[in-house]
Amino acid sequence: MKISTLIIIILSLTLVGTVTFGVYYINNQNPVEQVTRVIPVTAPQTTPPEFKYAIYGLKEISLNYPMAVTVSGGEIYVSDSDNHQIQVFDYNGEFQRLIGAPEKGKEPLVRTPYGLAVADGKLYVADLDKGRIAIFDTGGEFLGYFKPSKEGVYRKPGDLKIRDGRLYLTDVIKMKVLVFDLSGNLLLSFGEEGKEPGQFSYPNGVAVDNDGNIYVADSGNNRIQVFDSQGNYLKTIGGEEGKVGSLTTARGIDIDRKSNIYVVTGLLGQVMVFKPDGEELFRVGSRGTGNGQFNLPNGLYIDGNGRLYVTEVGNNRVSVFK
Repeated sequence: MKISTLIIIILSLTLVGTVTFGVYYINNQNPVEQVTRVIPVTAPQTTPPEFKYAIYGLKEISLNYPMAVTVSGGEIYVSDSDNHQIQVFDYNGEFQRLIGAPEKGKEPLVRTPYGLAVADGKLYVADLDKGRIAIFDTGGEFLGYFKPSKEGVYRKPGDLKIRDGRLYLTDVIKMKVLVFDLSGNLLLSFGEEGKEPGQFSYPNGVAVDNDGNIYVADSGNNRIQVFDSQGNYLKTIGGEEGKVGSLTTARGIDIDRKSNIYVVTGLLGQVMVFKPDGEELFRVGSRGTGNGQFNLPNGLYIDGNGRLYVTEVGNNRVSVFK
């Protein structure tokens, strides 16, 4: 190969890389997280991850009933529910800023923040108490509220996920899962109260796999239900169809790069991990207050580098594992 040809190839690859990372930068996306959705940077997880550190917040603004956590652009966002705000930390757990902090004498922008999701440089926050979804830019500026095309379509939004331009949410009172585009158009709604397949009892966590299948932590029925991208029931994990299962108070849920399913069991104080076929793989943690233990865990998130984040409303912290 001629040297001139080799130089052209190297310059072309450099240009492509620069443009690609530039697009991620403009859209406020972490290129590492995006790439590792497809290309794993570590071996698949087959043993429980190890505890790394815990996030409590600053002494004067410590976390108070943290419900959910998400990670974007190398920053960790935590719904600090009883303080009516979101706290943001860097990738090492150091405090960075507050989002939506209430002003004295004014109604909070988010009364009870729960589910969190980031897309296109915007942070979406489910306000469980007010029944709405607030939108901020990731720097903290309030942009308004999500406007669904139909009023009253959800009442108590719980967990949020955004994937491929779709916003997925659970309604813990209407016992439904709803899917919107980011313009507010309702694309899909399914579920009702009950214990049969396709029915829910206070659904909380929601997750989506690479095939578009939807996983729902059916909290009151102590199980996970799995649906296809059109909301058709596929299977139950952690119990038999039509019966209350063994995942005591299933709450936060997420899926890793190998399609293993992680779910918080609140009252058991553990994270249970299942293979895609529903076989249990391992468990993380135990009830308690020590490092690596959980006291009323609730929210769960797995980032593009395979780190596991668990919020604990009993210990008022976020525990990080890898």
